Amino acid sequence: MILDRTETVEDSILCAKRILEEICKPVLVTDRSHNLSASIGVAFLPNDGDDFTTLYRNADLAMYAAKNAGKSQIVVYDMALQEEAVSRINIQKELQQAINNQELVLYLQPIVDISSGLTVSYEALMRWNHPEKGLVPPDLFIPIAESCNVIFELGYWAFEECSRIIRDENIDVPLSVNLSPKQFRDPNLIDRVKSTLTQYRIPEGSIEIEITESSFIEDIESALSIMNEFKECGISISLDDFGTGYSSLTLLQRLPAVKLKIDRSFIQDIITNDRDKNIVQGIVWTAQSLGLSVVAEGIENQEQLSFLREMKCNLGQGYFFSKPLPVSHYIN
Repeated sequence: MILDRTETVEDSILCAKRILEEICKPVLVTDRSHNLSASIGVAFLPNDGDDFTTLYRNADLAMYAAKNAGKSQIVVYDMALQEEAVSRINIQKELQQAINNQELVLYLQPIVDISSGLTVSYEALMRWNHPEKGLVPPDLFIPIAESCNVIFELGYWAFEECSRIIRDENIDVPLSVNLSPKQFRDPNLIDRVKSTLTQYRIPEGSIEIEITESSFIEDIESALSIMNEFKECGISISLDDFGTGYSSLTLLQRLPAVKLKIDRSFIQDIITNDRDKNIVQGIVWTAQSLGLSVVAEGIENQEQLSFLREMKCNLGQGYFFSKPLPVSHYIN
């Protein structure tokens, strides 16, 4: 959209806010209300470009920054966005070589039985051991990988590395590995998984797959088919970051999942925030009524643990028990 009658940055932002308000109004389709969102980037002539191509490119950069900032955001272009875009392109190129250069590693974080304190499984978390930048956390490179096809190879590498660890190392509980929404919709997914399980002779129940609600909400029937194929392969399903998406009780009854992982955002203020407390208690009751185990993510102190124990939450994960550590730590 081109605005030719605005004189200040504030005028343009005000216009963008009005557009956002209209877009975000609920839309009724076949008797169901749907909420939309939008991301808006703003660039100005001549400061941000003196020709259409440059102006459009910079507005586009601002729009992607708004998208990364969350739903329904407005971002005004500045030079820092250009520098960030160059950095993202460089990371994309380096990621494509990271697997071949053996720069990726898996760290394990225990999932603990809250009653007994015993470790029941480990979540495998990817780290990038960059030759110049050191250990790069996943929140810096996974979003970039998801924006291009690199995420497929990263995901399959993680699954194969989990399989290798199970075969070669003395880990006596299951490993869980994350599957991105993009990879979950890959038509080659099941064939690649079956091939890896066969290659490494993985026993049934040794690997769990964690998916978020956004992986299946767009095409539930197709997602159910994929999940059931995982189940037939001896792989169990965990729903990660539960509570941040759109799952309904009816949908939960249909999903062949065995665990719900409550997002850490509900755990961090559970002692002082009645809303979070009620949400967590509701999720625990609902999950257990469906025969599902519940993992509370992001436990950081004894007070949170005691509170969750009173709620009859089965399992916990977080820095209170252990930060993610190299596989060698658990082998030794």
